[in-house]
Amino acid sequence: KIPKWVHLSAYVSSMSCANNIQIIPENDQNPPTNIEFEAKIQFLKNKLQPDSLIRVLDSTSDLNSSLKLFKWASLQKRFRHSADTYYKIILKMGMAGNVEEVEGFSNELVKERCPGAEEAFVALLNSFVQHRRLNEALRVLVTMNSGGYKPSIAVFNVLLGALVEEKSEFQSVLFVYKEMVKAGIVPTIETLNYLLEALFEAGRVDTALDQYRRMNKKGCAPNGRTFEILISGLIARNRVDESIVVLGEMFELGGELDSSFYTSVIPLFCRANKLEEGIKLFQMMRASKIV
Repeated sequence: KIPKWVHLSAYVSSMSCANNIQIIPENDQNPPTNIEFEAKIQFLKNKLQPDSLIRVLDSTSDLNSSLKLFKWASLQKRFRHSADTYYKIILKMGMAGNVEEVEGFSNELVKERCPGAEEAFVALLNSFVQHRRLNEALRVLVTMNSGGYKPSIAVFNVLLGALVEEKSEFQSVLFVYKEMVKAGIVPTIETLNYLLEALFEAGRVDTALDQYRRMNKKGCAPNGRTFEILISGLIARNRVDESIVVLGEMFELGGELDSSFYTSVIPLFCRANKLEEGIKLFQMMRASKIV
């Protein structure tokens, strides 16, 4: 079933789906015998419900057998897949790296309009991100967005954060950001900070600075993490004078800074031989009673 921790704090008819399932090349050293497979079919014949199918899928490690069981259930006249059964098969395919099956079954779930589909998509995104199956998470997000299920900003931020942490290609980060814009979702400062990190990682420093200057137009005010990204990125690229300008803007803006900012930025200014800035920040840190 879809786990109850789905909330992010801190994506054809059943018959046509079954007919289009691609069989995966066998890679299990101990694939189930026909007897084992038939026993599972017999069990389901006596009690074919979403919950019983999910239990059988859980007990089936072989992917081909899982697909065949899902297909068989799809062909039964009195059975309809639920959001939970789709969640289970998509999760199994995704964890095994079968991106095409993830996309196919996700599209199926959209077309079926099963109750609980949105929660299933969010749970899948969360699971794929947690296990760093980011290509699979991207497929789910696109399907969810194009299918009319509007992901929350939390969903986008979780995926953006994972992409940045894994140092994925900038195009992947930009793609997710554009999907967010397409969905009409307003970014938060967390969203824009991830975008800044990705821009610096891609060497697009001037574009990052331009994004920083336009934050207010997007309804966001830079925070300590914003300035940590900017100052660290500028100094790392020998643009120390510009980092001091940004530091001055930070002083004018005010706001609270955390220990992460101080421990990251103070040594950078000292190594860049900008002791005045380093000492001033150290005094601010002492005054804030962080140390």
